[in-house]
Amino acid sequence: MLKALARYLLRNDAPQTLPGPTAAPVAPVGPPPNYVTRDELDGILAKFEQRTEFELGEWFDKFSALHARTEKRVNRDRANKGNGPAQVEQPAPLPSILSLRKPWSV
Repeated sequence: MLKALARYLLRNDAPQTLPGPTAAPVAPVGPPPNYVTRDELDGILAKFEQRTEFELGEWFDKFSALHARTEKRVNRDRANKGNGPAQVEQPAPLPSILSLRKPWSV
């Protein structure tokens, strides 16, 4: 199909221009729809930078507090390492029903 079109267009007797409207095209008046001016774009970018800076500040505060807590815990564990692990008292086991039964007299 493309070869046939190319042969048609490359013929000597083919028209040099494609037929089109005879009236001159009308230039649009005003900016195209959804057009953003440079000032509007600068305002949008400034708002985006402020919002991004605020969000990054919040995330930085969260993670710096988390890092400080974990660092404090690690330092405390390193200090207690020489003392051995902390001993946790085990509660006394509850007696089972079988141990409470009296032995059968034989």
